[in-house]
Amino acid sequence: MEVDVVKALEANLGDKLIDTLLLAEKEGFISKLNAKFQFCHDRIQEAAYGMIAEEERMSTFGSTSKISDSVEMGLDIMAKLGEELPRSFSDHYTNLQIRSTQAMLDEISVVDLLNYRMMTDKRNFLSFSTSLMDIACWLQPAVTLKMVEITIAHGMSPMSPIGFAYFGSLVVKLRDIKGGHKFTSLARSLVDKMKLKEVAGEVFWLSTEILCFVEPLSIANENRKDGEAIALAGGDVTWACYSRAMYTLGVLWSGSTLSVSAEVYSQGRSFLMSRGHVTTQNYLLIVQRSILILISAAECETITDNELRQRVFDNKNPHVLAIYYFQKSYESFILDDYESMKESAEEFFKSTDQSWSLMSSHIFITLIGGLVSFRIYRETNVALWLERGEFLKSQMQLWAEHGSTWNFENKYLLLEAEDHFSHNRIEAAQAIYNKAISSAKVHKFVQEEAIAYELAANFYFNIGNFSVSLECYTAACGKYQEWGAVCKVARLQHCIQQKFTTCLSAPLATQIWLTDRVEAQRSDSDADHCKRKQN
Repeated sequence: MEVDVVKALEANLGDKLIDTLLLAEKEGFISKLNAKFQFCHDRIQEAAYGMIAEEERMSTFGSTSKISDSVEMGLDIMAKLGEELPRSFSDHYTNLQIRSTQAMLDEISVVDLLNYRMMTDKRNFLSFSTSLMDIACWLQPAVTLKMVEITIAHGMSPMSPIGFAYFGSLVVKLRDIKGGHKFTSLARSLVDKMKLKEVAGEVFWLSTEILCFVEPLSIANENRKDGEAIALAGGDVTWACYSRAMYTLGVLWSGSTLSVSAEVYSQGRSFLMSRGHVTTQNYLLIVQRSILILISAAECETITDNELRQRVFDNKNPHVLAIYYFQKSYESFILDDYESMKESAEEFFKSTDQSWSLMSSHIFITLIGGLVSFRIYRETNVALWLERGEFLKSQMQLWAEHGSTWNFENKYLLLEAEDHFSHNRIEAAQAIYNKAISSAKVHKFVQEEAIAYELAANFYFNIGNFSVSLECYTAACGKYQEWGAVCKVARLQHCIQQKFTTCLSAPLATQIWLTDRVEAQRSDSDADHCKRKQN
């Protein structure tokens, strides 16, 4: 027995070492091995502290955007814990594994899961690094399924709620919003029941991401303030930063004006800078620049586009790069800069990864990505863009039918209208544009109401219905002005004048009336802008 223990110690065989020691104790050999047992205990303690230190280093790499270092360290940690993960696996296999795990969990009631036995065997305690989950999209399913598997086999551990939270996100990604929400809600309940302050911030953050598919965005977004406070109370600065970043991003898309968004972004960046979280700082900087450009190009003093681009490339974070291209595409789409929009969209679709977790940002990526794709298809007649638009429309349709009608109805209708327009289904497009506008108005998404009016105006102009087109363009100007997009209003007014005053089919009376309306709106816009400057 003594020889077995020594061999296990020398080989550092993990579970075999512990098994051997337990057997030695059971058979009465422990008195002979007291010195070696103490040595073993010290080795285990050193390994544990070393692993914790490695996880902390890995988290630091993740927050400072040293992605490859963080991923490799995460894989090493899991290997040391005795849990080797495959370096590659097919989507089909992953889908089957997720469905199989969901079917297994559905046989256990939520009440039984809340009262599930606790893990007692220390050999099976896994401290998965949350940073790995965040930065390595291709690893998310394998790590998540392993966490759930170990929980069901050996009992609840402090990391089990994180496993259920990420598993819920996987289920939602596979088009089961209610099923996924059940598991993220379970994760929150487990955190409360087990009083797990250390992981509460991450669980609250991810469960709120899924809540955005169930509750109105404005309501779900307010939850992130609680998430930030909970994370800070548990000493988890990283997830406090993610909660603040997602709250800040959410303000732009939940119906707020651009001036409100700009103030929230300024506060958010200050918070993140004070805590040294580079990745989330870069996220906000990218979006903040777009907000300031839309308010007024002259007010965009934070950073030039060339400086921002260089900062993003130097950062070497693929997620930040994808956000940069998406935001550039969005900005160009709003300002009707077709060439820039097309170039940025092409880069975005090349750089974006297929994340297995569903985030609230996918809502806006799906909307804008779909609208941009339909526009590029109509300009180029390249089938790939139509396929992209239709795929993103189908995704939005699923969320509208099984998630929050408040959040998704108007977005789906607008994508549907653009799809009809792209297929030259004129009567269907007319009806759906009207519904999209009405839905955006009812659900208080002023930005999306403005976009819907402008796209409808473009549609009517292209089919030769200039009077209705002019009405929609005028309404779009009003809504963009209400949103606070001064730069956009000025560009759109100039575009309207060019389109209609050079159109031979537009009667002279319409041209005169148009000029008066545009000049009146420009005066109102300038006056509002001056008031904001004075305040």
